[in-house]
Amino acid sequence: MVGVNMLRPSSVPDFTRDVVCVLGLPFDVISLEQVAARVRSARLSRAPLLLATANLNFIVAARNNAPFRQAIIHSQLNLADGMPIVWVAKLLRVPLPARVAGSSLFERLQEASSEAPVKVFFFGAPDGVAEQACHRVNALQGGVCCVGYESPGFGTVESMSSDDQIRRINEAQPDFLVVALGAEKGLAWIERNFARLEAPVVSHLGAVVGMAAGHIHRAPPRWQRWGLEWLWRIKEEPFLWRRYWNDARVFLRLLAGSVLPLWWHQMVEGAAARASGVRATGMTRGGAFHLRLIRGEDEEDGEAKSLSSLRGQLASAAASGLPVVVEVQDLVHIDGRVLGLLMLLYGHLRDRSMSFTIQGVSACLRRQFRWHEALFLLDADSAVAPTSWGQPREVA
Repeated sequence: MVGVNMLRPSSVPDFTRDVVCVLGLPFDVISLEQVAARVRSARLSRAPLLLATANLNFIVAARNNAPFRQAIIHSQLNLADGMPIVWVAKLLRVPLPARVAGSSLFERLQEASSEAPVKVFFFGAPDGVAEQACHRVNALQGGVCCVGYESPGFGTVESMSSDDQIRRINEAQPDFLVVALGAEKGLAWIERNFARLEAPVVSHLGAVVGMAAGHIHRAPPRWQRWGLEWLWRIKEEPFLWRRYWNDARVFLRLLAGSVLPLWWHQMVEGAAARASGVRATGMTRGGAFHLRLIRGEDEEDGEAKSLSSLRGQLASAAASGLPVVVEVQDLVHIDGRVLGLLMLLYGHLRDRSMSFTIQGVSACLRRQFRWHEALFLLDADSAVAPTSWGQPREVA
C-alpha cells in the first residue's frame, strides 16, 4: 500500500505528551476521563484530534506492516485498548495504569447528557448496521447524537474515498467521525482522506458501530476487569477466534523473546535501567540536526529535568526542517519514555521523507531496542521513503 505523504495536522509534534513505548508502539499515559475531555475540547475548538485505540491485534499488525505502524504513530492520542498491553506495562513498571478502550470512550461520551451532544458520523460496518446504530444512538438522547452514516461495503480504500463520499461526510458536519472498516483498512482510509475530512475528531473504533446498533453486546464489567473481553467477543462474533488465536501465539513469542528478557535486564540492572535519565543537547552540523543523548542526573528530580531537556531538543529538531542524527554513544540504558518520544520525532520526519538516523548504538543498547520491539528506529534508510497515503491537512 503506497501513496503520497500525509503531513501531521500541526507543524511540530506535541513532545509534551506523556508517552511510553510498549511492544513497539507509543502509548499515551492518560485516563478515560481525560480522553473524553480532549474530545469535547476538540469539538469546541475544531482542532484536529486523531485518535488510535491500539490493542494486541494492532501490536501484531504493526510488527510486519510499516505503513500501519506509521499511521498509529501519526495519532495525537494512542490509547491502550487491550489488557495484554497493560499487563506488560505493569510487569516492566511502565506508568500505563489502565486500559482505555474505544468502546468505553464512546459510552462515556454518551453518558454526558448535560452537555451539548457530540455529533457523530458512522462510516463503515456491514450494510444496515451503521443505519441502525444511528437510529439507536439518537433514540437514547444522551451525550452523543448521530448526524449521518454510510456503509461503503467491502471494496478497496480507493473505492471508498470518492469526492462524493467525503462531501457527504463533511456536509453532515460531525464532531466525531467513527470509522469501522477493519483496523488496517480503516487506518489506511483515514491516512488517505484525513486532509479532506472536516470532522475535528477522527478514529477507527471497529466494534463501536456494532455495539451501538445492538448487534454486539459488550462484555460485563467483571469480564473487562479480568481481561476476558476477548472471550466474550468470540461468543458474540465467533469468526474472531482465528484472529485471537493468531494474536495469542504472537503475544507468547513476544513475551518469551522481548518482554521477559527486558524484565530480567531491568531486574539485574536495577533502577538505572528503568528511569528516564537521559539529557539531550542539539546542534546543526553538516546539513543535519544532531541530537546527542547523554545519561541523565541521579538526583531525585533528575528524571523530570532530563525529560524536559529531551522534549525541548526534540521540538527543536522537528522544527529545524533538517534530517536528524541521534547520537547515543554515551548511553548505557534506554527506557520506554525516551523511546516513545523518539517515535514521535521518527514519525514526523518520515512523513516528510527526511532521514532519521541513530548512531553509536552499542550491542547492549541494540538488545534493548530489540526487547522494546523498536528496532525499526535503527533502520536509517527506511526513514527516507514515505509510507502513508494522505495529503497535508490545512489547519487554520
